[in-house]
Formats: sequence, C-alpha cells, structure tokens
Amino acid sequence: MSEYRADSTTDDRHTRASDLVAYDNLSLRSPDDGRPLVTALSLSIPHGTRVLVVSGEEPPVAALFRATAGLWEAGDGRILRRPVIS
Repeated sequence: MSEYRADSTTDDRHTRASDLVAYDNLSLRSPDDGRPLVTALSLSIPHGTRVLVVSGEEPPVAALFRATAGLWEAGDGRILRRPVIS
C-alpha cells in the first residue's frame, strides 16, 4: 500500500518534508469490493495550512483521513507526514 515516512529532505520550495503532509500519486480502494475511492492524488500541504476536504460521499474522505493516520491498507502511492510521537 502506501509508504509512510517522514524525512528531512526538501521539496522544490525548500520546505522540509517533516513540515508538511504530502500525497504522492495516492490511490485508495475500498477493502470490501476494491472500488476506487481516491485516484492519483498528488498534493503537498504545508504545516499550518487549513484544508477543507469535500466529497459527494463519506467513504473517500474517511479513507483519506485513515490513510493519513496510517490506518488504511488498501491502495498505492506515498504519504509523507510527520512521525507519530508517542
């Protein structure tokens, strides 16, 4: 599925990867029937940026939030985010 990692490399805007959430060609599928929920999402969100996620259905939004939290397995692509601190 997706590769969850936080590293200190820089992107094109010289923002540290640990200071953003980034989706790189992320595609998520329903674990029940395999239908696509999110397709080829590529997006970088700098730390502190407010984002509104809108969809006509709840499952794609829930899948995106669960994948970002590391709780979704059905899909491909990468999510870069800050490491979870215990």
